[in-house]
Amino acid sequence: MTSGTIITIMAILATYRISRMIVGEQGPFNLFDNLRGYIMKRYPPDHWLYNGIGCPLCISFWVAAIFALWATPTPLMWPVYWLGIAGANVIIYRRIE
Repeated sequence: MTSGTIITIMAILATYRISRMIVGEQGPFNLFDNLRGYIMKRYPPDHWLYNGIGCPLCISFWVAAIFALWATPTPLMWPVYWLGIAGANVIIYRRIE
């Protein structure tokens, strides 16, 4: 396995873990609870942020963008890595959940 493959796998797994923490865990110092509470108090239930903060697939899409910056070998490949990492998270989520 090449180092690029290992980095990509780690980016996929890290995206999954962070997304699950944001959506359903307290987090360190109740960080994620506070974030969810803030968004749910500030926005109405039909707002995209209100709906998105409770959706692990929605959150993983945006978290994947950050990890794709780290994993991509060239800037032109960033969108491909972003969508690939996000897509892998959909597969993992649907298999596990």
